[in-house]
Amino acid sequence: MTCLKVCLGIFILAGSLWAQSEIRVYPASMAAGSTVAGKLVLLADNLVFVDDERPEASFSVIKTNIDSLSNDNGTITVQLRQGIRDRAGTATRLIVHMDSPEQGVDVQRWYGARESQTVMITGDDQGSSGDESTMTFSAQRKKRLRDNTDGKLIIDHERVIFESLDNASESRRWEMREIREFKLKNPFELEINTDKEKYNLRLSGAGMDNGQHREISVRITRARTAR
Repeated sequence: MTCLKVCLGIFILAGSLWAQSEIRVYPASMAAGSTVAGKLVLLADNLVFVDDERPEASFSVIKTNIDSLSNDNGTITVQLRQGIRDRAGTATRLIVHMDSPEQGVDVQRWYGARESQTVMITGDDQGSSGDESTMTFSAQRKKRLRDNTDGKLIIDHERVIFESLDNASESRRWEMREIREFKLKNPFELEINTDKEKYNLRLSGAGMDNGQHREISVRITRARTAR
């Protein structure tokens, strides 16, 4: 009965906005502790994720609650101003995997983002970024005695984030001022040291070049010396 009510609620919401714009539905999966299969629904002012296995864990996000939305070759990262509840609990950052890069572009266009607003640097991109850009790299956390975990390394002008795609407990979010060392051993081997832990990541694609590492180091230094 609960599942039926949730599903009906989603379709009522969709129906109420039908006259405002076309409703677009895409097969998608979301990282929420584990990979969750579902559908991403784009309405006029709402983004809806329908959880195929647990419909009661489906949710809707109004566009004004989205602080930023980026597209990395079909992987959508959404930063929320206020958290929502999914099957893993309360979340302020969503990572949704689309079936194709073209669908990722559709979602970015729905949000109204322009490529010039945020320069995205993926592991396959050799371009340089501006000082306020967000850098995104495909990465893997290296562990000695356990299986490695895949994820995304996201760096903006305030924080460094590792978002695990298969194990939420491996995700990390560091403010720039918390980072004591940001070591790039080679373009693919990165070590992040804080007062609490040492975190080793292996970057894929083209890795991180010296210019990108230098820019991130400048951001960290500014944050640590700011009063």
